[in-house]
Amino acid sequence: MIGVICDACQEPAVREFFELFKTPWAMFDPSASYAAVIVAGDARVPDAVDARLVISFAGLGHAKVGVGPYVGDHEGHAVLSSGGAELPIFRGAEALSTGGEIIGRRLGDLAPLVREREQDGRRFITCGYDLFAEVEFLLGRGQPVEHSRTPTLDRHTELLRRWMVEADLELVELYPTPPQCGLLATLTHDIDFMGIRRHKFDRTLLGFLYRAIVGSALGIVRGRGSARRLLRNWSAVLSLPFVQIGVLGDFWLPFERYDKADRPWRSTFFIVPFRGRPGKAPAGGIAAGRGVPYGANEIAPQLRELAARGHEIALHGIDAWWDGQASREELGALRTACDADVTGVRMHWLFFDDASPGTLDLAGFDYDATVGYNDAVGFRAGTAQVFAPLDTEHLLELPLMIQDTSLLYPSRMHCREDEAVGASQAIVDTVHETGGVATISWHERSLSPERLWDRVYHGVLAHLRARDASVRPAREVVAWFRTRRSVSLEGTQLSAESVARLAIPDPEVSADALRVRIHHPLRDAAGAAPRYTDLAVRPADLIALVRDAHALAI
Repeated sequence: MIGVICDACQEPAVREFFELFKTPWAMFDPSASYAAVIVAGDARVPDAVDARLVISFAGLGHAKVGVGPYVGDHEGHAVLSSGGAELPIFRGAEALSTGGEIIGRRLGDLAPLVREREQDGRRFITCGYDLFAEVEFLLGRGQPVEHSRTPTLDRHTELLRRWMVEADLELVELYPTPPQCGLLATLTHDIDFMGIRRHKFDRTLLGFLYRAIVGSALGIVRGRGSARRLLRNWSAVLSLPFVQIGVLGDFWLPFERYDKADRPWRSTFFIVPFRGRPGKAPAGGIAAGRGVPYGANEIAPQLRELAARGHEIALHGIDAWWDGQASREELGALRTACDADVTGVRMHWLFFDDASPGTLDLAGFDYDATVGYNDAVGFRAGTAQVFAPLDTEHLLELPLMIQDTSLLYPSRMHCREDEAVGASQAIVDTVHETGGVATISWHERSLSPERLWDRVYHGVLAHLRARDASVRPAREVVAWFRTRRSVSLEGTQLSAESVARLAIPDPEVSADALRVRIHHPLRDAAGAAPRYTDLAVRPADLIALVRDAHALAI
């Protein structure tokens, strides 16, 4: 078990960290013995501590930070290099002048940030940064875009895990993907438009004509287009009069197209509740261009058909991010339209601020899927795991990682097709490595003229198949993480032997089964990385074991 000594104000961050790094831990008791003790904040290592490994994180005294509508400035930025891994430090980093062998340095000036020493058969690791201040920063404000490709919080977990195993400690954890699952992923679609037939010589239609006719030709001249794209877009333009009068089908209608593209997987569709409501902008005033040309009540039959096919309907919120009454109104309108229990939300244009998690929590949402970047792909919160914002009771956050408009808009990353596929695959590979969920968002028009981002999307889907992904609607992904979180390992010490008795045969693994990973401290003669064993366990059995462990001190 890990014992933790920290400042009282850090306890929410500590508890959430150990929901992500799901291993037995407890707040430090001087009369107890531990495999490892972590000291953070302004706390100091006790004179007498019964542990084989003591890890001390510097108390740098930084105040609590919030989310903000966008990633803002940060202080004390450094990059730690340790054991071949590099991870950013945002809340301050202090060089360590003495204290043993250097095992981590700051990139740039090579100042020592992590030192290690042995004393009386125990290992002491001292770090010139505060782990839980980093956790609070990442889950609150989020990391700046230049570090978007690094799952920084997950790298902190990996570093802590490695130090424990290298200290020859047995480590039992609930790994953040299900058993028999190479990768967990969810496909989501933000529905901002609902058919080109709704547009009669407005800005949207004129923009489509310009991009389809002129933009496609310029793309070829600039080496960023193809004859395929040009012909498909010009054909769509020629067909437009017949689409408008109903002779030909509307090529901007997304549901059948995504139902076919995503098979056999089921997806999540985020639906705007009200036509023509732009809503409030984070900087104040009205975000005039944000209103959409449809309302959920206008497409109720299609939504009910989607739900009947097993897809999820969720809210694409307008003012829900800041107004509790608007949250409930928007949620109620969508539930009425689709005649289903809507539990999830993602804000239109990813609007969000410090108070949004609490507002959405009080409105009764099960999860939010807004935290991500508009202008990049990657890990804004530093983790691929579903997590709980630090000021909520029930709401969980499903982080957004890969978004089509971020990759391909000219004003954003403006990737070529092969670059967009490569960037997406790299994010998927990182999630495959760290555990968690790869969350992908592809908008309603993105498989259609004039965008024609279908090749990129199918490249991403092909990579999910190659990674043996378990692809589930967002609510089912969140439900699995909530099941994992329901097993409280606080104050419980579990042995590999006790957990191994719970293993279930592969054929009996259910959708909510948990993966227990047992890290073995032994190394082979070649000095390879420590081995581990994965077991599939029923949640109810593990909860019962934890309950008994509290009483029996296994």
